[in-house]
Amino acid sequence: MRSVDAPAQPAAQSTTPGRPGVKTRAAGLSIASNATLIVLKIAAGAVTGSIAILTEAVHSGIDLLASVVAFYSVRKADGPPEYAGVLAAQQ
Repeated sequence: MRSVDAPAQPAAQSTTPGRPGVKTRAAGLSIASNATLIVLKIAAGAVTGSIAILTEAVHSGIDLLASVVAFYSVRKADGPPEYAGVLAAQQ
């Protein structure tokens, strides 16, 4: 059991340049899986002629856009603060 005064363990996040952290890898995996899903849905829609499946491919495209935004947001959040001097002066 952890003491109340003991600091919490930091999140499993890599700050080493060139090595993406856990969140960045998860966001990248989300992009890859959404892209794969789009390709499969377009292929299935083309083979079956189903408009519903093609519509789902468009919906997955919107999910892909959200995954790309999340990926770049996580990468930006892992970087150093932009106003480090201002933050240090306030403390």
